[in-house]
Amino acid sequence: MCHVPSVAVYAELRRPSVPRFGIVTVIAMTICNTVYTLTGSFGYLTFGTTVKSDVLLSYDSNDVLVNIARVVLSVMVLSTGAMVTFCGRSCLEGLYLAAFRMPPSFAEKNESTRRIVQTLVWFTLALITSLYVTDIQYAIDLIGGMTALFIFFFPGIFLVQEMLQYSFLTATRKLLIVLGLWYVFVGVFIFAESEMLAIMEDIKGKGLY
Repeated sequence: MCHVPSVAVYAELRRPSVPRFGIVTVIAMTICNTVYTLTGSFGYLTFGTTVKSDVLLSYDSNDVLVNIARVVLSVMVLSTGAMVTFCGRSCLEGLYLAAFRMPPSFAEKNESTRRIVQTLVWFTLALITSLYVTDIQYAIDLIGGMTALFIFFFPGIFLVQEMLQYSFLTATRKLLIVLGLWYVFVGVFIFAESEMLAIMEDIKGKGLY
């Protein structure tokens, strides 16, 4: 999820700049990697090969500390949900304005109404999905391949577009174009593979419902 709100996080920096954003990213990833490594290691040392992918499910439901962890996890999801919804709503708003070719002055008139409608529809669809999808792992398997688009495909596309703006291509710029195309290829491959595996599991009867 961290790739989706990255632009919003960048905008909220006190003095936004690429170097400062790089420092924030490195610190955040270091914390995440440390916590994930410790959690995975202690989960394996405690339960061995029987540990579940969600380590909290391996513990007894009456464990006080584990229940506190579940509450903290719920608060974390609720706090990040608003930011992800904002990013998704911004994308929908951009597509809507582009499709109807609305000038900024006209778009601002009904902006608050559209924002409320988009948020309610987003929340309703998420609620309906949560009622019918019995295990979030299946949903993650189905949409997990989209992370490859954020990590590889879109950065690769942007890199190629940026380099093609120059009238003269140096050797470095040509290498960057090749790198961008490689990112696009890897992103498409991982996305397609992940989606096909999820669909195959669904056909085998291990699906969403």
